[in-house]
Amino acid sequence: MSSPAAAADGNVQLSMFPEQPEYNPDTEYLSAAQLAPELPGAPHPSTLSRWALRGVLAGDGVRVRMKAVKVGARLLFTRAWAADFQRELTGRNLRHVEPTARERRKSTFDAAAAYLKRAGA
Repeated sequence: MSSPAAAADGNVQLSMFPEQPEYNPDTEYLSAAQLAPELPGAPHPSTLSRWALRGVLAGDGVRVRMKAVKVGARLLFTRAWAADFQRELTGRNLRHVEPTARERRKSTFDAAAAYLKRAGA
């Protein structure tokens, strides 16, 4: 790991996340182990870390990352960031829904039927 780098304005960058939110001491932060049991499906704490570090590839091809603040060697999360992550991922997956095999067959059948009707068959 690299040591914290000083930004152009003299502030110290806490982690490798360029888009990392700023640490606020008044915010209730949770470790991955504390937050995981509260999420749907109770994912393993390492899953939350992976979502923050690597993200999840959504159905539309965009990588969505969970916000996290890295303090020392620990990733800290908030309930609001987890909810934002779930909303973003769900929204992107709902916008890009692959048609089922049945829907593709029906579409092909309907196109063939329309072609035959136009051809007079």
